[in-house]
Amino acid sequence: MTTNIDKFECLKQIGISKISEIEEKLRFTGKIDSTKNETWTVQGMTYNPYAILTLRMRISNGSKVVKIIYQEKIDGHQGPKIPVIEIIDRHLYTCCSLNMLDQNGKIFGQNKTVENSDKKVVQLKAAS
Repeated sequence: MTTNIDKFECLKQIGISKISEIEEKLRFTGKIDSTKNETWTVQGMTYNPYAILTLRMRISNGSKVVKIIYQEKIDGHQGPKIPVIEIIDRHLYTCCSLNMLDQNGKIFGQNKTVENSDKKVVQLKAAS
């Protein structure tokens, strides 16, 4: 898989310099239809060059696998890019809450939790 990591500013901010490092270094922490926080790792990924700034990922916490779309979008008019995660799994999730982790395990962004939504979008914002 080849693409320019420079397009993914948020990934660069957490220490990912090559697209091939995403599966190795990208981690999420949070809840998907659960009462406890779990660590989610990327188990697989595809990139469509026609869908700019979009990665399809399969994340796992060991016992559960969920498919997501990772995007980076501009926050407001000329604002910074922020990661946006959409859960595309076929299961009906009633509670979704994920944060991205940097290489040291520190939370990169704070999310908005979406409950009982058809779109299942979890938006991460820069930590304060």
